[in-house]
Amino acid sequence: MKLLVKFNLIFITLFGAGSVLIGYIAYQFLMENARAEVVQQAQLMIESARSNRQYTADEVAPLLEKLPAHQTRFLPQTIPCYAATVTFEDLRKKYPEYT
Repeated sequence: MKLLVKFNLIFITLFGAGSVLIGYIAYQFLMENARAEVVQQAQLMIESARSNRQYTADEVAPLLEKLPAHQTRFLPQTIPCYAATVTFEDLRKKYPEYT
């Protein structure tokens, strides 16, 4: 074999191995970033639901308990998790794949 053919085979082999290695590293990097973004969005949604629930417990429930209707029937708005549940149901209407 000529020297030029040997160099070409070596370069093709190195280029192929380098391409595979770079592809693998890029894939791992992108997957880790995607996971981190999903976790960040999930934490944001959880904190939003907690804030909603806390607001209902602190602000809305005491006001609703003073209503005369509260004495005769159950008001679901007095339950702190009701607001969070309704908020997530509304979110699922726009984004049905989000759970």
